[in-house]
Parts: sequence; C-alpha cells; structure tokens
Amino acid sequence: MAEGEKGENGSHETPEEGSLPHNGNIDIDVEDMSLEQLVHEASNEYQDLTNTMDAIDEWMTDIEEQNDSLVSKLKDLLESNKQIRAEIQQENQMDQTAQQSVDDKEHPSDQNSGS
Repeated sequence: MAEGEKGENGSHETPEEGSLPHNGNIDIDVEDMSLEQLVHEASNEYQDLTNTMDAIDEWMTDIEEQNDSLVSKLKDLLESNKQIRAEIQQENQMDQTAQQSVDDKEHPSDQNSGS
C-alpha cells in the first residue's frame, strides 16, 4: 500500500507500520486484545527472545572454548613437529658426516687425487 492510503483497519499507515498501533487502532491480529493482554503477550515474547539469546550465548561460549582448546592443541602439535624435524635433520647431518668419515678412511686416495 502506498504511503497515505488507508489500511484494512482504516488508519493511515506506511508499509513499515503494518503491524504497529496507529491513531488508537491496533492491527487485525490484536484488535480484540486488551492493553494488559498485549503487554503480557509482548512480555512473554521478550522473555522467549531473552531465553533464546541466552542459549545462543551459551553455545557461542562453548564453541569459543572448543576453538581455543583446538588452537592450543594445534600449536603444541606444530611445536612438537618442528622439534622432531629438527632432530631428524640433525641425525641426518650426523649420519652424513659419519658416512663421509668412513668413506674418507676407506678411500684415502680420493682426497689426494682431487688436489
């Protein structure tokens, strides 16, 4: 409905005001309800919304805690992986040095022929 046109309940309302009271008239769904009933219904809806938001907050907190735990475990795993790689590299270097030493002792003429 265009702005300025009369709605079903005879009031002037914009599209954004479709379910809001206007000029003392109330939307069709709540016409027959008293003010106390409306306040009670609104209070119940707000309480339901509050409960839902509290549940979402708890779920988000749990997810954050799980995420923090996973990040911590991944950091530990990464550090462990780095240490193991460094140890393997060091062992490989020592093995290569030891093998080079054995080769030099077995083939001493190879060292002299290179000069």
